[in-house]
Amino acid sequence: MFAIRKLRRGLKWWKWVLLCVSIAAAADCYAAEKGDGGASPPEEYVRPQRYQGVRWRMVYENCAGIQEFGVNELYGVVQGLVPYTLEVGNSCDLASSKDNTILIGTVGGNAEIKGMVAAGQISAPARDEAYTITCFTPKEHAGNRVIVVAGFDDRGVAYGACELCKRLLSIPREVNDGTPQDRLGRLGDLNLSEAPSIESRGIWCWGYTLYDYRDFLDNMARLKFNKIVVWNDVPPRNAGEFIDYAHSRGVKVVFGFSWGWGVKELDPNNGAQKEAVKRRVLETYRTQFRPLQLDGIYFQTFTETAKTRVGSRSIAALYCEWVNEIAGALLQENPGLKIEAGLHATSVRNDLDDLKALDPRLQIVWEDAGGMPWSYDPVREPPQGPVAENWDTPEKTLAYAKRLATLRQSGEFQMVAKGWTIVRWATEFEHHGDYLIGVKSREFARARYAGRRSRWDHVNTLWLENYPLAQRFYKEIRLVSHQPMTVLALVEDGVFEQKIEPSVALEAELLWNPDRSVDEILDGALSPYYGASGR
Repeated sequence: MFAIRKLRRGLKWWKWVLLCVSIAAAADCYAAEKGDGGASPPEEYVRPQRYQGVRWRMVYENCAGIQEFGVNELYGVVQGLVPYTLEVGNSCDLASSKDNTILIGTVGGNAEIKGMVAAGQISAPARDEAYTITCFTPKEHAGNRVIVVAGFDDRGVAYGACELCKRLLSIPREVNDGTPQDRLGRLGDLNLSEAPSIESRGIWCWGYTLYDYRDFLDNMARLKFNKIVVWNDVPPRNAGEFIDYAHSRGVKVVFGFSWGWGVKELDPNNGAQKEAVKRRVLETYRTQFRPLQLDGIYFQTFTETAKTRVGSRSIAALYCEWVNEIAGALLQENPGLKIEAGLHATSVRNDLDDLKALDPRLQIVWEDAGGMPWSYDPVREPPQGPVAENWDTPEKTLAYAKRLATLRQSGEFQMVAKGWTIVRWATEFEHHGDYLIGVKSREFARARYAGRRSRWDHVNTLWLENYPLAQRFYKEIRLVSHQPMTVLALVEDGVFEQKIEPSVALEAELLWNPDRSVDEILDGALSPYYGASGR
């Protein structure tokens, strides 16, 4: 009221009269439009109508954790393919629905999917992380199509959703003459059942080289990667948030730190130095790592060398002596702790028998054991050097890897694959104190990615030429290794957050299932779904 009185005082009398006449005229016009019955008459323009063509809707089981990620990924892709708002729900009646339907969930948690499995309409996923994707026209759906993404577990649901995204976006948007294609319709009667060949698939990197940890972990989930090993001088201040987000993307987190790696003038024969390292490791774990919800820890010692002996003893024997004592003390305080032992094959290549003394509770993570996929450049033959003669052909590399994979009768076979990007050791590397992981600006990340473009072009070309070597490697190692396997790709400071490069996608396709044809693996790696991953 005060505002109205103030307005009246501010207007001259003739302006006030003109305002009242205008309001009255507008009221008369509105009353005339409403008519005697109070309803608006037909309008001259055509109102927007609900889309009358073929419609799809999505029905999901759960929108939390990695299932939520999978639902969101698939929703985003399908929404980009249809000219209407894609509607969603938690349940549906296929018999009464007039729309085509995408069902996504686990067999145990989604009633419709469970019923289809029981009726034999779709296959049940086989094991952990497995999924089935089925596209068909059930009789009870009145001729409408159904796409079912059924996961064995939450990861299986998300991985199936990402696989469907990959296949949908691999169908061309239009034919040669520019005619648009119905990519959902082009799926046909699809019946796909998949499960991972290699149980743990992921990335090894220095923590400070992450630019945006959310984008990084999202891209890992898109590739069906489920583990990351992050090396830090000091755990990041936001480690808790990083670990929680990784777990929400189905990614296990292992933090690595030094058990002698990088220590100047370290003498493995020196008992006093070993004792000092043990005290530091125990204190570091108690104060910095134990409070975190980690899935394990990783370490390196003094094996990143071409030398095989220190004094009269083999590095392999000294390694076992050091890590058995340190790990024994750590496990006494922390029973059940999973410890992964980084080991460079260059320093123990001729003394594998000495490694039989290693504590069986430790899992060896092998590095630098030959040519592709161990070498920094994905080439057929590793560069010549003091150890190259041991692994100078793909056949020698594979034969040696088979020895490593069967060296121990229990535990896992774990390895770090290489052939992508690494830390800028020569120009930027430094040991760091407290820091925040993966919260750099996107502008900074884009600029850094531009600087890495030439390296990516180089390794992408080499991977496209040589990936059948890696395919053979993983197929044959999988056959001889009867224990669970872990393969971690060394991808660091390549701004993986910006884009999933074809070479990394090839590695992911190979680890998921190397038994497919070379063409199927390549087609999957080159899907636009990966190329459009930068957000």
